[in-house]
Amino acid sequence: MQKLSAALGVDSPGCAACQGGSELAPHKTIPLFLAWLLLGCIGLWLLSVGYNPSHGAQGDFENYHLVTVQQYVELPWRSFLQEMRTASGPLFYAVLGALHLDRAELARPAVLLMHLGSTGLLGVLAQRIRLGVRLSLVLMGAFFFSPFQLGPALWGHPETLATLMMMAAMVLHVAVRDARGSGPHGGWLLLLPLAVAVRQTSLAIVAAQMLEDLQQRRYRATLVQGSVSVALLVVLAMAWGSLTPPTFQDHLQPSLRTGLVALALLVPALMAGSVRGDLRPDLGVLGRRWLLMMPLTMAMYVLSAPFERGGFIFSRLDMLGFSWLSPAVITPVLAWCWGAMRANPLLSVQILGSCLVLAASNVFYVKYVDFYFWPLLCMALVRTDAPGRQALVYSAMCWTAVHLLLVTIVYRA
Repeated sequence: MQKLSAALGVDSPGCAACQGGSELAPHKTIPLFLAWLLLGCIGLWLLSVGYNPSHGAQGDFENYHLVTVQQYVELPWRSFLQEMRTASGPLFYAVLGALHLDRAELARPAVLLMHLGSTGLLGVLAQRIRLGVRLSLVLMGAFFFSPFQLGPALWGHPETLATLMMMAAMVLHVAVRDARGSGPHGGWLLLLPLAVAVRQTSLAIVAAQMLEDLQQRRYRATLVQGSVSVALLVVLAMAWGSLTPPTFQDHLQPSLRTGLVALALLVPALMAGSVRGDLRPDLGVLGRRWLLMMPLTMAMYVLSAPFERGGFIFSRLDMLGFSWLSPAVITPVLAWCWGAMRANPLLSVQILGSCLVLAASNVFYVKYVDFYFWPLLCMALVRTDAPGRQALVYSAMCWTAVHLLLVTIVYRA
């Protein structure tokens, strides 16, 4: 276990949660399995009633994703790549097309099963890091009911497969390390980079995992994941002439606004334990940070491209002619979290990498941020100590609860 602690990069207090081995005890796995079955029944019921918690999920499925699956079935491979009616990679559509799931009544249950698979894997990961039954159940429920995970899953979106691949890669990462007491190796290292062929923006999560591996001196894992990811992106770029299919290349208009908004959402959510602990600044310190950060945030926001679509509450402020209010909202959040970011440099760099990828486009929806939140949360759970894990689980619960409230208020059935 000492070797495992060193591999995880956790100090001795955090390792206390790992004492006793990583085996999954039956009396702990049975409640999780029963909860997983219950979530599956709820998911099937929501599927049957056409529940749509994420705005636009149904329309995107009917107009883009299902059409692209049918294109894969009907067109030659080269023609398919050129005519894809989506901004995503081809792997998701190839999987559904190869399995002949090219009708809505077949594709939607299959993608829901992928979401259930991710939920189950999250429960396995929680038990392997000795999270406890209660917190594991809370974490599984928060992930399953997150509207920006559940909505795409109920309506056949490709990010559900990408999330499943990420969750599987992280569970295998911990399992191999537990079994052999060393860094991960083997053919499964390809699983995480392959997510790039589903959603190109998965590159940010691959890069985050590479940073983890570099910190732990797992150089071979870093090299394999980086090489495969870059190779896949190069192949796609050669086929498309860009990083998105020809019909959706307008998505790549950089905008720092999207990155700033994502940063303001991810940092407090993923650093919940730190921002509420000893690093909480007094009002004087917070005020000085705000004064120093406000001019830079204002310049980055105002001088960058406006939101083309989406934008959360900030696009509404912009339309009212109050774009200066958006930096005024973002800056206090970043000022409050500055101490936590300095105390968690690895997580801070991982978050910044995700925000930079989001800043490549001026199309912004909260579901794009949610796509990064859960993998980064899993990485943070693995390397933090027991009190930090509890804070992260409760943060995930609040993340889902707030977003469920927002979609209930904003989006009509």
